[in-house]
Amino acid sequence: MPPHIPAIPSCCQYCDTLARTLSVAIPIGILVANEGVGRVSIRRILTIFRRDFRDAVRDARILVAVLVPFALGIFYNVVLVQDQTTLSVNLAYTSVDATNLPEAMKQIAGPDVTFSISQVDTADIVKQQVDDGKADLGLVVPAGFDAAVQAGQSPPLMVMRPDTAGVGPQFLLSMLDAALREQAGQQPPAQVQVETVNKSTTTSLIENMGMNTYFVLSALIMQVAMITMYAVPYILAEEKERRTLDALVMVASYWEVIAAKALFGIVYVAISTPLLLAVTRISPHDALLFGLAIGLLAIVLDGVGLMLGSLLKLSQLTSWGGMLVLPVVAPAFVTGLPAPKWVEDVLLIFPTTHAMRMAIDALSQKPIFGDTWQSILVLAIWAVAVYAITFWTLSRREI
Repeated sequence: MPPHIPAIPSCCQYCDTLARTLSVAIPIGILVANEGVGRVSIRRILTIFRRDFRDAVRDARILVAVLVPFALGIFYNVVLVQDQTTLSVNLAYTSVDATNLPEAMKQIAGPDVTFSISQVDTADIVKQQVDDGKADLGLVVPAGFDAAVQAGQSPPLMVMRPDTAGVGPQFLLSMLDAALREQAGQQPPAQVQVETVNKSTTTSLIENMGMNTYFVLSALIMQVAMITMYAVPYILAEEKERRTLDALVMVASYWEVIAAKALFGIVYVAISTPLLLAVTRISPHDALLFGLAIGLLAIVLDGVGLMLGSLLKLSQLTSWGGMLVLPVVAPAFVTGLPAPKWVEDVLLIFPTTHAMRMAIDALSQKPIFGDTWQSILVLAIWAVAVYAITFWTLSRREI
């Protein structure tokens, strides 16, 4: 570890710049003396990273860039309710002797329906449960009911239903009619064949994820973009204007500086992503694929942020930083939603689209897009391009 360098007091802008330059250059200079500058040094990268990380914690603007998307994700999770895709019904009944009628209704309803059955002692309790909304339908089954139905008789059966129309009572009444026909041995009037139609991507998103999960994921993508495309370029642009970058490139290579700045963004993403998932109680079905999607996106957008920081001034980033993030974040909020074919083709250019598709597949029970390798290839091409431009831009600057 480099020795501790005491803070250098500053009394003017020149002294402040000199103090910042020396506080970076002296520790790295000691490392250079020990290791040389001809090769990439992990220790030099970590030294630059630790300084950036420490300074960012004290910068309110960078903290806001991290916390706003985090709060937005929590807001989506609280406000947007998960879509209810499974019908849930409750049947209450009382019977003098054993009856198979409730179980027959449950069997006909099938496994896709949450069917609850409660047996009580008296008809008054059945009526009370229906009146309180605890049961969607109530049955009072007399003695010998099953045997009478099987013998072709028409025994009495009291059915209690709420006075308000609802899906649950109507569904149970239809199941009751089908169960009675089955017990009586009656043949159905027609052989009905049900064909399952493949659902569209949008329907699959709603059923497999729910709207709140989808928008929390979009907020997570926004959080990654804000860290990498607002905080990271801001740090680099500030280094340029305060001339501390000049000290860095005299004792460290441009690749080491780029790696340290990118590591700053990746670490912030690695900390904030699990926190947001934990707070919103969202768990990916494929954690490896989800981590790969967010990790690759962080690497790519780190490169985009560093490219912006190398090209723009600090004042330009302060004024237009939020606007520059919007075109990158927008595809995350529309990926998988209905759109014309040409819009979908345009969205496939953006790295956030491919990261979002990978993350959606990781969160869904079954893959919806299934083009993981194509997305990885696009993200890799983006990474090579933006880091090459960043290196070329920084290496051509005048010191």
